[in-house]
Amino acid sequence: AKPANLAELTFREEYRGKQVGAGKKSLFFSLVYRLADRTLTGEEVDAAQALVCAALSRDIGAQLRS
Repeated sequence: AKPANLAELTFREEYRGKQVGAGKKSLFFSLVYRLADRTLTGEEVDAAQALVCAALSRDIGAQLRS
C-alpha cells in the first residue's frame, strides 16, 4: 500500500535484542510525505501513515513500536 503522497521511504536500521523479544527484529524506516502542489495537513499525513501501518500489519504481521 503506497499512499499517493508518500515521496520517499528509506531503510535506516535493523535491531535484534532483548528489548524486542526472541525471534523478532525491530526495523527503522524514514518516510517522507509530500505533494508537489500544496502542503499536506497533519490529518493527511496521519491517514497515510495509518494506511502503511495497516498494510504492514495485514501482509507481514508487523507491529508499530511505541
